[in-house]
Amino acid sequence: MEEELKNFIAKSEKNQRNFLTMYALGKSICDFGVNGFNVGYLFMGFLGKIKLLFRLVIMGGLMLAVEDCAKGCYLYCGIHLAIIAFGGILRQVYATKLNNLEKECQDSLSKFQQEQYKKNGIVRGEKEDEVRYECNLVVKNGFFEGDIQSELTPLYIYCIKNLKRSDWFDGTLNGCITMRKNVASVEFNNKFNVLVPAQMERDCMKFLSPSRQLEMIRTSAFDRIEQVHISVGKIQGNTQDIVLRPKEQIDIHNCSSIRKVYEEIQEYCQDIRQMADNIQMEYLQIVKIVEA
Repeated sequence: MEEELKNFIAKSEKNQRNFLTMYALGKSICDFGVNGFNVGYLFMGFLGKIKLLFRLVIMGGLMLAVEDCAKGCYLYCGIHLAIIAFGGILRQVYATKLNNLEKECQDSLSKFQQEQYKKNGIVRGEKEDEVRYECNLVVKNGFFEGDIQSELTPLYIYCIKNLKRSDWFDGTLNGCITMRKNVASVEFNNKFNVLVPAQMERDCMKFLSPSRQLEMIRTSAFDRIEQVHISVGKIQGNTQDIVLRPKEQIDIHNCSSIRKVYEEIQEYCQDIRQMADNIQMEYLQIVKIVEA
């Protein structure tokens, strides 16, 4: 974060505290004036009656001061109306200052966000963001898709320890059969469940050669992957990596730290880029194994 931006944030947070204090003061003054006409104190229990008595004492004091009940009552009303007006003006002035400050901060935050997206090579989507690489690889939250060359398609590879759906393990997905009964390696069957259409069972046996099984067992490429689907020159996969978007709007009345909003956006961009780079490495390892 550049020094100029740090200074802007520090100044904005100082102004926010001052403006909120004056806004709250204006509201309190206005409420004090309004409560001068509040007969509802009668129905607010003991504390309400004490407040009403306080108001009556003020009114009585004014009546005694001017030695006229009517004039004292008018003076009481005039003073409270003046208090209401003053409090309302004060509140409005600082409400405007807060709104202007919010707009300045939001504009600055949007610019900072765009810079962070560009710096980390992130493409913004409507609901989620993505990172794009060569080989038409696209990485999103919990998902990736890229190019691959494989004669055996469609092919489903499920990582058993990461599965969240039982039908992926049972081998009933899309009418496919599981290759578990054809694989002698217990270690492989404990780690993977490979599914293919029934007519491709023989071809899949060739694909799952002992050397390829060993590569799949030893590689760390599948450690965070739930499933991989290979079909017609494309590979798609679901992963356990999720990076949630942070708050992108500044509510100047309720934001406890303007700096934190900036820092969360910066951290998000760094995290999603790191996540995508990790998935890219895993994708390249899987492609190498499949295309070997």
